Amino acid sequence: MKSVANLAMLTGNLGLPGGGVNPLRGQNNVQGACDMGGLPNVYSGYQAVTSPDAQKKFQDAWGSTSSTKVGLTVMEMVNAAGDGTLRALYVMGENPMVADPDLHHAQHCLEKTEFLVVQDIFLTETAQLAHVVLPERRSSKKTARSPAPIGGSSESGRL
Repeated sequence: MKSVANLAMLTGNLGLPGGGVNPLRGQNNVQGACDMGGLPNVYSGYQAVTSPDAQKKFQDAWGSTSSTKVGLTVMEMVNAAGDGTLRALYVMGENPMVADPDLHHAQHCLEKTEFLVVQDIFLTETAQLAHVVLPERRSSKKTARSPAPIGGSSESGRL
């Protein structure tokens, strides 16, 4: 990525209509998931879970408290499964058996989980290791949708 950015700068293709660098993410809707608080250290809108102001804001909106401890990243969860500190894992729309940089390590770690659930639209490599595989439903999007309001439900009826 840095090489592509450097090339764009060297050739003067930044800040021009139709020019620039547009990196595409390798996984499905990673940016949207991150924006909505799918990272272990932030609420939606990249508000830190360790921030007292953000904690109060979400406690008031949700009517409950959540952990103020920063969670584990995907890589940290795979490693924790391998060393036995994470005993169960629910994987949705991810395929660590393809995305992990060390596939042998990922397989070893996932095979050590006591209970692995995978929910996906395909029987992925990770799903093939699961104790339970659940179906996932996808629909084609024809119009933009707003996120469900706090306390609402998603299109599929799940949050």
